[in-house]
Amino acid sequence: MNTAGKNIMGKYPLPAMTIPKFVFWLIVPFLGYTRKYVKLNVGIPFQFNNSYSKTNLEMTYRPFEETITDHFKQILDDGLI
Repeated sequence: MNTAGKNIMGKYPLPAMTIPKFVFWLIVPFLGYTRKYVKLNVGIPFQFNNSYSKTNLEMTYRPFEETITDHFKQILDDGLI
């Protein structure tokens, strides 16, 4: 994360680790989710491929850190946190 992003999100740090799926599976009924939901949706790796849009459509994308920083700044500006 760039320096600007760290300064903006300093008060609200990103999670440093993940909870094991089994532990989450044990506590989800208390959080309002079903164990079936955890089984089907937690721990699935994301795989994205934007090569078509980059090569054929000649699109460019903003860096991930910049996108997250801007999104977080908007959340703060809107007073959601």
